[in-house]
Order: sequence, then structure tokens, then C-alpha cells
Amino acid sequence: MPGNDKVYESMNPLEINEYDELSTREPLQLRPIIQCLMQEEPTPELAKIQAHPHSVFGLYLIACAFHSVLFGIHLSCGFMGIPGSYTALERALDRWKVMWDALQTRRDTQKMAQTGFMLNALEIWWLAKSLIRNPPVMPTVGDISLDSMQNFHAMLEKLKDLEPI
Repeated sequence: MPGNDKVYESMNPLEINEYDELSTREPLQLRPIIQCLMQEEPTPELAKIQAHPHSVFGLYLIACAFHSVLFGIHLSCGFMGIPGSYTALERALDRWKVMWDALQTRRDTQKMAQTGFMLNALEIWWLAKSLIRNPPVMPTVGDISLDSMQNFHAMLEKLKDLEPI
């Protein structure tokens, strides 16, 4: 996982050499992060992940990974209405939001503009939370889903009109 926005944002290659903390920090991997965030009980690993100075890019990757988990749950048990099937994912999303908010308090807003589309990580989080509360129902013809962009945009419009998260 990337862990230093200063290196990502640096416009001068010589600035990168100033950030030697990268070589001393143990890298984090995506799968263990997701698993740890989903665990019911807080663990020392969770504390380590939450204390890690995450980057915008790293948190964006985590938010996107939640969607992979979400769609897996939708396919395996979400449509059957199994109670509690989203509990661990919702817990992970809540923990992610705390890390995102902490990052925002440490970031320079002018530098944030340089991170580009990754700033939309909060919208990725919102979409996951909304899809948990209101599982999508795409129109189908027989067994074939009509998952066109038009239907996807219509689903997003419905989600926007629902109760705020």
C-alpha cells in the first residue's frame, strides 16, 4: 500500500530523497487490511492499521476493495436476505471513514487538489454504504441483467434521494 502522499505529490524528483521514512516503514498489504477492518473485536493489528499514516491513494484503494467484497456478498447471500450478512463490511466502512476523516485533518487543501480522482474516495465509500442499505435491483430480462449505464445512473439517482448516511 502506498503510504506517503508527499512523494506522490512532489513535483521535483530531488524532493523524494527528503522522505526517507519510506524505507524504514513496514509496507501494508490490501487483503490483511480489509480483513482486519472487518473483524468484530479490535486487535493490535487494527490499531497498527489505524495509526499508519495512510495516503489518499491508499485509502482510495481500500475503498475500492470494499466494493469487491460488497459484490461478493451480494452474489453469495445478499439477495437471499441473510440477516447480518453486511455487518462486518459495514463495520469496516465505518472504520475506514474514521481513517479518512483523520487524514483530512492532516492534509493541506491545496495539495489535495493534486491527488486527482482519488479525492473521490469518500464518494466510493458513500456508494458502498448506500448499496448496503439499499441493495441494487437492476432490471432483468429472464436471467440477463440489463446493467446498462442508463440503468446504473437511474440506480444512483434513486440512492441520492434516500435518507442521508
